Amino acid sequence: MCGIGGWIEFQKVSAASMRAAGEFMADAMKHRGPDGFGVEVFGGDEDAIAMVMHRRLSILGLGDEGKQPMRSADGRYWISFNGEIYNYLELKDRFGLKTQTHSDTEVLLLLYEKMGADMLQYLDGMFVMAIYDRK
Repeated sequence: MCGIGGWIEFQKVSAASMRAAGEFMADAMKHRGPDGFGVEVFGGDEDAIAMVMHRRLSILGLGDEGKQPMRSADGRYWISFNGEIYNYLELKDRFGLKTQTHSDTEVLLLLYEKMGADMLQYLDGMFVMAIYDRK
């Protein structure tokens, strides 16, 4: 399974420090996913406030289409997800979601945009996720 990590900071810290920490986490979790990693840092260069990291084991959404952290179309939300949503195709149809990828991660992100944390009641699977809202 993939690995996820993050950091929320309430004091000033550089984006470079946060990125380095994310890369360190990703390296430490290499055994969780050999298919790459991603680190996204939020805030300014000298006053970063959050970081989300993802270490990837590709199962669904192979190739770049499933790359994480994944951002919403408008850039407001970012998700790092580990697990599998068994009913993601059913949810896509049920809620009329228009996807660009074949990944359960994108369905989760679109559901979150649509209904916030209430989406959790509809999920069938095993998972953990972190969602960052830029607002």
